[in-house]
Amino acid sequence: RLEVSNDVRARSGGYFGAGLGRSAAWTTIPYLRFPVLMQSRDERDRTYAALRQFGVSLRYPTPINEIQAIRWAFDGLRFPAAERIADTLVTFPTHEFVSERDREAISHHVARRRAGMTT
Repeated sequence: RLEVSNDVRARSGGYFGAGLGRSAAWTTIPYLRFPVLMQSRDERDRTYAALRQFGVSLRYPTPINEIQAIRWAFDGLRFPAAERIADTLVTFPTHEFVSERDREAISHHVARRRAGMTT
């Protein structure tokens, strides 16, 4: 069962990767979630709003140093790269319950955004 699940996840990653112009190497990784960095927080938020019904999610809303419960441990340090990732990361579902229609909807939306179209 794990082998089947990993194969489905790798194929889903390959599908999304191909749609984003990534190399074939991306097709062999059994992603739990397929990561995509958008151009801005605004683009991330619009993408999420449009695609959450298809399982697209925001996984890291803030960098670790901004998590209220442990902020004290970082003594005011900032991590600009982590902030950028938190601001722009969306993840696509890769599990076996994602339909071909859902994958196509996700890919179509992202391709249109990348081409400068807003819907």
